[in-house]
Amino acid sequence: MPLSAEQRARWLRVIPPPLRHGRLPHIWVVGVVMVLAMLLFAQISPDPLGAQLSLWVAGVVTLTLLVLSLGAPVWLSVHAASGAALAVIAYAAWMSGGIDSPRLAWSLLLPITPFYMLGRRHGDVWLGIVLLLLSAMAVLTQQGTLGGDVAHLGRDYAAVSWLSYQSLSVLLIVVPLVYHGLYRDEAQLSRQRTQELQSKRAQLQATLEARNQFIALVSHELRTPMNAILGFNELLLQRVGDGPSREILLHTRASADHLLTVINDVLDHSQLEAGQLKIQPEDCALPRVVHNAFALFAHRAQMQGLDYRCEIAPDVPEWVHVDRHRLVQVLVNLLGNAIKFTPQGRVHLSVTAHDGGVRFAVQDTGIGIAPDKHVRIFQRFSQADEQVQSRFGGHGLGLSISSRLVGLLGGQIGFESEVGAGSLFWFWLPLRAVAAPAAAAEPTQARSAEADHRWRFLVVDDHPINRILMCRILQSAWPQARIDEAEDGAQALDLLARAPVDLVFMDMVMPNLDGIEATRRLRASEGPQAQVPVLGLTANVHPRDLDQFLLAGVDALALKPVDPQQVLAQVERLLLQAAHPPRA
Repeated sequence: MPLSAEQRARWLRVIPPPLRHGRLPHIWVVGVVMVLAMLLFAQISPDPLGAQLSLWVAGVVTLTLLVLSLGAPVWLSVHAASGAALAVIAYAAWMSGGIDSPRLAWSLLLPITPFYMLGRRHGDVWLGIVLLLLSAMAVLTQQGTLGGDVAHLGRDYAAVSWLSYQSLSVLLIVVPLVYHGLYRDEAQLSRQRTQELQSKRAQLQATLEARNQFIALVSHELRTPMNAILGFNELLLQRVGDGPSREILLHTRASADHLLTVINDVLDHSQLEAGQLKIQPEDCALPRVVHNAFALFAHRAQMQGLDYRCEIAPDVPEWVHVDRHRLVQVLVNLLGNAIKFTPQGRVHLSVTAHDGGVRFAVQDTGIGIAPDKHVRIFQRFSQADEQVQSRFGGHGLGLSISSRLVGLLGGQIGFESEVGAGSLFWFWLPLRAVAAPAAAAEPTQARSAEADHRWRFLVVDDHPINRILMCRILQSAWPQARIDEAEDGAQALDLLARAPVDLVFMDMVMPNLDGIEATRRLRASEGPQAQVPVLGLTANVHPRDLDQFLLAGVDALALKPVDPQQVLAQVERLLLQAAHPPRA
């Protein structure tokens, strides 16, 4: 069992300071144990020569530890101690039977210490020295030229003893060598695998980053034309009456909304996988948010002849603190699925107070889900079966994203379903009542009161169609407003330096000088125009880029495709703040 850091520090305090690093603590521990063992052996040995030799070995080891603690080189100390031990062992063997002496067995340990403490080459050198010692003892034994008065087994056994000791010496060093070689090969293989895994991980991270950048780029390029499609469609819906033209526009809007949902789902899935999707809660009127999400499918439900209802319990909080956009996204996914999979019957949305929060439930009488398919419902790119996909379409991301969004909002999601009887999808969020914000004038009243005001706006966008759309939206509310246009940030700064404006619409992604840098330079300039309100416009929804845009100094952000009514509400708020700045 390995020692903890605290235990290791406590043990190191009893070791002399020069021996507390590298392998020296292990040498010190082994040396102390060996000294104690030799002293004990000297006390209990009945053989005076054995006791004397044990004391000599204890003295050699003690002297070695002493010189090491004084700073002597490790290699020199180990070789000196091994040489002294060799001399003691050789003398003991010569005095007690030569090659037949049991004391010669100690020589088998001599190569081990240099091998582990200094390296393989040093161990090989001492193996050779020990083999020479054994050969010399065999020759002396065979010739009968030994010291002491000891009877040995005779010359015939000298060769056998020599071969035994030689074999044991080689085996004692070969086994560690084999183990060391295997360990080295495994360590090298492990390092290679680690390097390969690190390389593959780096490649995977680069691939994921490239994928996220590609998805963000494609999303931006798709959302940019969608801004014009949905924007002009909304303007036309405000001008045409009931009739075939309105029906065509409503169908166009429904198709464009579906395409935008697919684009947003792919982007949200990418951000969720990368852990970049952030929850941005705000105080909002919960019934209004629910009704707005519910109203998005009213026309579609009417076209299918569905019984489409929304019921909000009286005890549901009026104002809550939640990410309104993500709440609407989950509701839209559940309502859209319910209508898609319910050819006839009813789709009901109910909102009730439940368990200290709010429970949202979407009940339909659609095709239902087989029990064996329940486990797959919240998995990405998954639908009940292939026939559902071919019959009803879809990409299998909506429920997966909804499940993860509910989790980010701190809630729970689930469902009940029976084939042919419909489904009930529900989710619960920990929403509690908050104080309503200060009352503000209704947007339509504010616009009608200032419809003749000659505001001056600057629209900065590199796409002419987007500039035209923004001009039409502004002119629908303020016909007398003067609207200037710029194709990039450099032109915008030049126009602002020549004439003041009341509000700037700044696109983020533009050639030459983008909106982030243009806003940063505007805020760093001198004069009153440095404080002009700036409404950032962008089809880029990457959180990192949006944060940079906000840090550059924009007062608010509007994501493309823009909602004309929401944009006008933001414009009014910014103009009101500029006319009546808050007191310090």
